[in-house]
Amino acid sequence: MSNAPSIALRPEGTVYRWLTFGIPEILVTDNGKDLTAKSTTETAVKLGMSMQFTPVRTPWFKGVVERANGTTNTRLFHLLPGTTLGRALSHVGYDASKHAELTEQDLSVLLSQYFVTIHNPAVQSRRRRSANDLFLQGIQRHPPRMPASDSDLSALFSLSSNRVVQQSGIQYLYLQYQSAELVKLFQTSKSRPTVTISIEVTDIRVIRVQHPVTGRWFVVQSTRDLGAHPYPLARWHAHLGLMKEMGLEPGTDHDHARVEQALMRKVESLRKTTSSKARAAELRAIRKLELYGEAQPNNTNAMPTSAADAIVVSPTADVEDTLDAVFSAAQ
Repeated sequence: MSNAPSIALRPEGTVYRWLTFGIPEILVTDNGKDLTAKSTTETAVKLGMSMQFTPVRTPWFKGVVERANGTTNTRLFHLLPGTTLGRALSHVGYDASKHAELTEQDLSVLLSQYFVTIHNPAVQSRRRRSANDLFLQGIQRHPPRMPASDSDLSALFSLSSNRVVQQSGIQYLYLQYQSAELVKLFQTSKSRPTVTISIEVTDIRVIRVQHPVTGRWFVVQSTRDLGAHPYPLARWHAHLGLMKEMGLEPGTDHDHARVEQALMRKVESLRKTTSSKARAAELRAIRKLELYGEAQPNNTNAMPTSAADAIVVSPTADVEDTLDAVFSAAQ
């Protein structure tokens, strides 16, 4: 629930020009573990949404969604290299993994482009209107509820914790955070002030700190160089775990590059596994570390590991142009 809601709640004018926006009053879902998880239900409470879970093995309770999923499979996923085609070719020895050319980041961009440029504007045969038209008609009768600001929305999807401000700043998971405003807060307080911090799980290079008197939020940078790209919290947990395995002291800056290299080697070894059980564990581990796309360390000498790695996917390009680029690179 860290990235997807922010795209859906913001109005048109964002990167993907997503028309549908607003905070739903009721969210109808199945019983997937990601949807029944405590973090999801807590986020729904923060947003003021009511969650309704459908009975197990009853997809017809949300037929509109299931139909949209089937259409997306036919119009998009089954056209991509590496598709399983719903296992339709399993009897002829077709191995989808040998044809896969897309990274998770590429697929995320393609999916957003598909809904914006193809699915939502398409006229539905039964209703004779597009999803965009139906949404615009609906918000005239029931204006959607919107978050107060982007900063308030980001705070809802962040972790929060209380920390004591020291002379050296704020420490969180062996990371030190310091800024001129924190120094001023420490110097003007009679005792060490306790503040509330907000941590973005997708990028821990900065935290947001709430002033204990004014209630205003301000951004504080980590004193450790975590690179130019977003550094996810899950990756930092993996980093700390690897430091423990290597017998290194957590929080030491001079070992950071060494551990990052070891972490990348560990991911590469996971990618080379062959058994189905190991491959499933590989996907879970790599997804948890979020090492795709911009989360990867910047290495100008690295060669692309697949044809699709050499493709630059533009968020503003049409999905058809991006698909042409994918297939051209895969040939």
